Amino acid sequence: MRKKSEAENMMRQLSASLSEISLTKGFENLSAPTEEEEAARKAAEEEQAARKDAEEKILAMRRTAEAIAAGKMTEAEAAARRAMEEEQAARRKAEEEEASRQKAEEEETARKKEAARMKAEEEEAARKKAEEQAAARRKAAEARKRAEEEETARKREMEEAARLMAKYGGEVDIVAMKAQFAKADLNQDGVLSIEEMAAFLRKGDPSMTDDEVRLLFDKADKNNDGTMSFEEFVAFIHSPPS
Repeated sequence: MRKKSEAENMMRQLSASLSEISLTKGFENLSAPTEEEEAARKAAEEEQAARKDAEEKILAMRRTAEAIAAGKMTEAEAAARRAMEEEQAARRKAEEEEASRQKAEEEETARKKEAARMKAEEEEAARKKAEEQAAARRKAAEARKRAEEEETARKREMEEAARLMAKYGGEVDIVAMKAQFAKADLNQDGVLSIEEMAAFLRKGDPSMTDDEVRLLFDKADKNNDGTMSFEEFVAFIHSPPS
């Protein structure tokens, strides 16, 4: 009679546990899904683990109740068995929680690493863009400077041409004179040395001596700086020294 009472108590506990699981599942179906996917996944894993533990406890209680009803186990033995099973369940739960914690840490580490990689790539892209923009600004500034220098040189040439034409009349072909001067200016330094002038003169008269070249050059070098400027060259061509 006592064993039958114990078995009935166990079955009542089993029925209450089943009712609790059923209610829990009902509430689970009514609950709205979470917005964060990761949180939802973790919550689902925890709920699955809780259901598994509850089902294992119910199964153990059922086996214990059946054993008591069949006279194979006393209430004390059943209590000891329940305590052992609860300890095992608690240990499994602790192991699962530790595994879940480690997994969460690994995922967080991976997330941080990926975030750091993406940030580094963004910073590198921003740095390259800044360098490209700076290079473009330098290039534009250099182009403006070249254009300004070219414009200044063009104006200077026009002023020089106007002055020479006013001085020598319409006879001066500035373009042709510039071309001749550029050919004679072998090192392109903007003036003619006596050697360059000698080479230019000997194209017309190969027999010209060094003394003759020196005499003509010194007379043409009006400012006595040892070189012949373009203006001195024009004067030499259109008003050769006697």
